[in-house]
Amino acid sequence: MLNNLTHALEAGNGRHSDHIARDGAGNGGHNDRATRDGAGSGGHNDRATRDGAGSGGHSDRITRDGAGNSAHSDRIARAFADKKSLITFIMGGDPDIETTEKIILAMNEAGVDLFEIGIPFSDPAADGPVIQAASARALETGCTADDLFAMVRRLREKITAPIVFLTYANSIFVYGKEKFMANCRDAGIDGVIVPDIPHEERDEIADTCQKYGIAQIALIAPTSRGRVEKIARDSQGFLYCVSTLGVTGVRDEIRTDIAEMITRVREVSDIPCAVGFGISTPEQAREMAEISDGAIIGSAIVKIIAEHGRDAPKHVREYVQRVKSAMLG
Repeated sequence: MLNNLTHALEAGNGRHSDHIARDGAGNGGHNDRATRDGAGSGGHNDRATRDGAGSGGHSDRITRDGAGNSAHSDRIARAFADKKSLITFIMGGDPDIETTEKIILAMNEAGVDLFEIGIPFSDPAADGPVIQAASARALETGCTADDLFAMVRRLREKITAPIVFLTYANSIFVYGKEKFMANCRDAGIDGVIVPDIPHEERDEIADTCQKYGIAQIALIAPTSRGRVEKIARDSQGFLYCVSTLGVTGVRDEIRTDIAEMITRVREVSDIPCAVGFGISTPEQAREMAEISDGAIIGSAIVKIIAEHGRDAPKHVREYVQRVKSAMLG
């Protein structure tokens, strides 16, 4: 059941399946099979033209403000402007929607620059046991994508930081990609991270993301190698740099040569690079931010939520404050 994230990231090399088989797409539905090309209008162009994302296609360098052309992408750009950004992930609906909302507001007070919210899914291939368990808890409470859209609308009345969804392909296609991206726009979502759509298949949602002004945020992994430059050129919002092989989770140390990977990105693009997977301590966050544009923390926060439940907001705030202080030096 649990696949390696790098398998998902590299899946485009020789594997272009027409269908994704996922049970229970995380939004109350249990379709046996969702077809990528059947959900939503639009065709499958060999290469969709995107205004701003390297228009003209192949300039030697793509600037940060060229990745997208909406107020949503402006919020992401501001999150990385002249500072090292702290990005946090939590699973939507864990332990419930009300507490999720309170946690995000608490993290906003603590200085988080960009929020990732996971849409619960029954087979989260990129995630380790901590986030898998969070997804299961959220599904047990009946959390749906519509619940999260409504929550983000409420949050938008109180916070200005960018918010992105981390979700899996089947959740989008079962929901309907046109409806999903339109609701993202209307709720105030700035981007989507879809780890099981490899770069070679990004066009399956690229036109729809572009239509509704939603940044399609890409990931690169230590195994991306020769594909790094291509992925960097096509990326929008920011580039999610996976620090280690495997799935999400807390790690004692990070051994990947992140600096070398980011140097390769810098040769072709100015898109912000944020490092995630395995970061759990304030010291690790500071170290990753020193060589990149930001640090992404997920499992460590999700563990705090699992431990404290509805009392988690104050504990998460205290943890995030320590991390933010370390990054500020």
